Amino acid sequence: MKIIFQIDGGRGKCIVATAVCKAIKAQYPDDELIVVSGYPEVFLCNNNVDENLRFNELQYFWQRHIEHKEPKLMLHNPVRRSLLTTSRRKPISDWRISNTQCF
Repeated sequence: MKIIFQIDGGRGKCIVATAVCKAIKAQYPDDELIVVSGYPEVFLCNNNVDENLRFNELQYFWQRHIEHKEPKLMLHNPVRRSLLTTSRRKPISDWRISNTQCF
């Protein structure tokens, strides 16, 4: 199965997401992890990431990864949550796919 992890935001959010990638692979070791972000260089030597794409390099992405497949999508952006401004929880605690716990 493929897991598509989209990271909106800047370089800092991508750096934090490297821990999320590790948690995803720990939970789903046999799945292929595909990261889509604005800063793919952050993930270049990350052994937990099977494929790493920049937002503007998505030609044929639908055909290769989504069409006629059942990927797990991780598109949630914890910073956009309205509760974040009133909550004392860390934003990374909201980055989940199924039951994957990051911290």
